[in-house]
Amino acid sequence: MILRWLLIAFALGLYLVFRPSAAPWLVWIAFLAALIWFLYRAQPKIMAIRTLQTSKTFTQEALAVQVEISISSWLPTLLTISENVPLTLIPDRQVALSGLFWGQSQHQLEYRVSPNMRGEFTFPALGLNWSDPLGLFLRYAKISSNSQTLLVYPGLHPLELPDLVRPLLADGPKARVFGLEDALSLKGVRDYVPGDELRRVHWKQTARFGTDNGRYQRLVVREYEQVAATGVQVHLDLSSQGRIGAIYLESATRLAASLLKSAYQQNLRVGVSSALTGSQIGSGFMALEASLALLATLKLEPNAPLSVPLPEAGTNLILITERAPAALIEGAIHARARAARVTVIALPEGFYLEPGESGRTVHHAPPDEVRELQNKAGVLEEAGVRVVVLRGDESVLKLAYR
Repeated sequence: MILRWLLIAFALGLYLVFRPSAAPWLVWIAFLAALIWFLYRAQPKIMAIRTLQTSKTFTQEALAVQVEISISSWLPTLLTISENVPLTLIPDRQVALSGLFWGQSQHQLEYRVSPNMRGEFTFPALGLNWSDPLGLFLRYAKISSNSQTLLVYPGLHPLELPDLVRPLLADGPKARVFGLEDALSLKGVRDYVPGDELRRVHWKQTARFGTDNGRYQRLVVREYEQVAATGVQVHLDLSSQGRIGAIYLESATRLAASLLKSAYQQNLRVGVSSALTGSQIGSGFMALEASLALLATLKLEPNAPLSVPLPEAGTNLILITERAPAALIEGAIHARARAARVTVIALPEGFYLEPGESGRTVHHAPPDEVRELQNKAGVLEEAGVRVVVLRGDESVLKLAYR
């Protein structure tokens, strides 16, 4: 634009030098330029209505966007209307409408966006560039449109939990028949059968039956009371900070969303919480949607107290943490008084491998808090608190074998 005006000024200057009688023409040209500037200073009447295929979606799931544009211009005008998309939403193409417009017309823009980050995003106003047909005076403005907000839930990945289903997600008709074993409620002892875990052996009772040639005459195992769970509540420890904390936050929300989806598919009640907020545990799609909406907007809470909420009686409480601070473990033990089962899932590197991913080998040791947690895993298991540590080189499918 500046170069164009410099060339015009240079040409007029030469014409004035060699043709002194051209002064009236210069005045006439200046009058025309001023008239064009005056006529095109007003913004054309443009209305835009944006429609989203859905107002809620998951990360990496594309959705269609449609923009209805109405143009009214009483002068021939060069227009360029460009769509502005939030940075975390990736459009499949550059979306713009350009050309020479005169009178009234209707237009439609269609494209698709793929969110690459969870959160709540508002589409900004459309951008408008307009000028006279010669392109002498270019102006810019924003076109206000109907406010559109897109809520992006954390991404989901499959979870294969053949051994973890009962201790984490048991409820409904099967739970009323089989239930969960309550480690704090010893029902009695029974004879050992092949397949029983050795940690269930009741050595004191076994010793009372005596030995024969150094072998126990009778091997008995503990038998616990069966309790039915009422739902699944996922609690996230968001006390982490820094770069690893930010990575952990995204991994934790994805894992929490995947666990809640698995629970919902088994007709369980679901809920999610952190130190500062939480969704009420409930049944049905509305409860799952409320939990996912909370996960979509969660942020780190480094200054929040390390409190663990007391779940509803019989609920399976799942705690997701990065460093497993001692206050959190104490809270887990305290919550066990009401929960059917408490499971602590630690992500010391801030992330884990999702199904199909391959990562680098981790050579450094986990933080001291996590190592202490691993050392106490057996004691916590006896108290009804299960411990799972997922390092940065371990797949989430490892949960299936815990």
